[in-house]
Amino acid sequence: MIYETESAYNYIQVLEDDGYRFLRLNEGQGIHSVYHPTLMDYKGPWEQVLVAPFFNDPPYEIARVRKAAIIGLAAGTTARQLTEVFGPIPSMA
Repeated sequence: MIYETESAYNYIQVLEDDGYRFLRLNEGQGIHSVYHPTLMDYKGPWEQVLVAPFFNDPPYEIARVRKAAIIGLAAGTTARQLTEVFGPIPSMA
């Protein structure tokens, strides 16, 4: 553990393991964000939003993705991955 605090809403911990940093809330009930300085594939629910644009009528090109709405940014895992895949699109957090 590299940081912990209590907020008005959650018990907050930042953990580090093997180069990965994890944002954990409420004593381990869930990992809310993951960060690694060089890797982007975290094998978790964050990647699920990356397929959302492809539920549009095909063919749907990556270049057509121009913005994303993120509700609840946490530590930015989803925003970072969206930028990696779709480029520097504006996010409305």
